Amino acid sequence: MNDLTQTIDKLFSKLSENKQNLFIENRFPYLMSKAFSLLEEDAEKYRKSDAFDMPNSYWNNLELKLVFDGCKQIMKGSGLDEDDPFRNLGVAG
Repeated sequence: MNDLTQTIDKLFSKLSENKQNLFIENRFPYLMSKAFSLLEEDAEKYRKSDAFDMPNSYWNNLELKLVFDGCKQIMKGSGLDEDDPFRNLGVAG
């Protein structure tokens, strides 16, 4: 089992049944796979294999930092519901 699968399984097992349903319905494993990939690669390498050429090459360092911070929060399970929202991202993040 790879790191991503272990992370998803560990997070999923800690959720209530209601949050597990939200997790699946909102395609959180997919979001986690994208976040994981971006965190493992740098933005330029990730962009080369992304269908939408994201993250944009014109984003400044602050915008990229916010996106990476958001990815770290996704990997911890934040953003799934109002009990644990994303923090300190702003619109750009």
